[in-house]
Amino acid sequence: MATKGAAQASNERPIYTYSNLLPDEAIANVQVALQDVGYYFGPATGSLSVETRAALANYQRDPGLIITGAIDQPTIESLGLFNRTRGVSIKEAVRLIASL
Repeated sequence: MATKGAAQASNERPIYTYSNLLPDEAIANVQVALQDVGYYFGPATGSLSVETRAALANYQRDPGLIITGAIDQPTIESLGLFNRTRGVSIKEAVRLIASL
């Protein structure tokens, strides 16, 4: 079941998470998924940076999702992440990227 994580900056919406992941784990997974489909070129930091938001917005535009620039359920589902039973930790995502 997807939940909204507690972590948020003072002017940002809560981070949408899934599969009981912590917000930083969900963000890192989304960053890796966006890298895989050619929308994000930065490191998988687990931080919802300006670059990550831009990549999200660009990704959301192409398949006709509502452009929010945020991690939301339709984006998670479209990226194929919603049904994962185990997320990738930030450390694991960084290790995987470094091995490429």
